[in-house]
Amino acid sequence: FPDDGYLGEEFPEGHRAPGAENRLWAVDPNDGTSAYMKGFRGAATSIALLIAGEPVLGVVYAYNYPDDNGDLIAWAKGGPILRNGMAVTPRWPSVPGPDCVVFVSQGADRCSEANAACVAPMRFRAMPGIAYRLALVAAGEGVAGVSLNGPGTWDFAGGHALLLGAGGDLFGQNG
Repeated sequence: FPDDGYLGEEFPEGHRAPGAENRLWAVDPNDGTSAYMKGFRGAATSIALLIAGEPVLGVVYAYNYPDDNGDLIAWAKGGPILRNGMAVTPRWPSVPGPDCVVFVSQGADRCSEANAACVAPMRFRAMPGIAYRLALVAAGEGVAGVSLNGPGTWDFAGGHALLLGAGGDLFGQNG
């Protein structure tokens, strides 16, 4: 698709190919870079296709989590959420409780008491990269994934697409 637009962290001002007003690829080849450089597992490659601003495809690949085989979560509009090739359906509870997990950044364990209080009565799990946090929610491992660091479109677009495919949604700091 040579006329499609491309937006990525490696192009700080973004890049749009001529005539690509309706099709945009948002790509982050290594979401969670700083955590990855410190030895944390869970960084991911994130790819999304937006057509007229709507996410219609999302792929998030945590290439070294939970082990060296990685974890691939993908969705295309009209299809199921696929995790490592198998269809998955999240079963989110209607009321938050102690069995619910909120995914937060890898640094959360340094302030575990404060993070536990913020998500109570739920639990938190530290994970690098917002893309994979959102993908895990779409796959049903948690009920929410959050970022406090102002992620860019390329950071969350793949995860946003996955959430939409799972029947969830993404909200910014102002709702």
